Amino acid sequence: MKMLSAIVAGILALTAPGLVARAAGTDFSGAVPPELIKDADAAKDAFEHSRYADAEKIYERMLAAAPNNVYVLGNLGVVYFRNHEYKPAEAVLKEATAIAPKDGFAYVILGIVYDKEKRFGEAIKALDRATAIAPKSSYAFMNLAFVYVSQEPPDKEAARKCYNRAIELGADPEPKLAGLLGVDIPWVGAPPR
Repeated sequence: MKMLSAIVAGILALTAPGLVARAAGTDFSGAVPPELIKDADAAKDAFEHSRYADAEKIYERMLAAAPNNVYVLGNLGVVYFRNHEYKPAEAVLKEATAIAPKDGFAYVILGIVYDKEKRFGEAIKALDRATAIAPKSSYAFMNLAFVYVSQEPPDKEAARKCYNRAIELGADPEPKLAGLLGVDIPWVGAPPR
């Protein structure tokens, strides 16, 4: 299980900066009110440079100015998660899903929070919801695969299906997870000699 936790942490470390900047590039128009665009840029920069406490303060300030903004709630949830503040992350992500029940991003991050807390049933429910909302989200399917293999007992068949779907959707292979599931990893480029 320690190895699996390390795999999950590695996945989040590689993908979380992209999650915070889920608006295209650095153009936050439409995602946040115009008066908060500079704050959104500053929060994204702080997050990308692992200054999570700074990002948290900025997102909290933004949330005070725009209390029902799903972009801010979701990204604050990611920052709380990175700061190991799981209850606050859960609270803001639940708020985001209540405001925008078709926001797959919030459900994915909520599922990751539940997984970290070993609340596998709730993690599966949140990630299943994310895959229903965003059926082309390789990230949602990959995280669902991790949850299925993390629970006791692991559901390797369900994990394998989710993993394969994530790969079909363009996710990069996860060698350690593939090994646990007995899944072949397609070669990229020429095979080794």
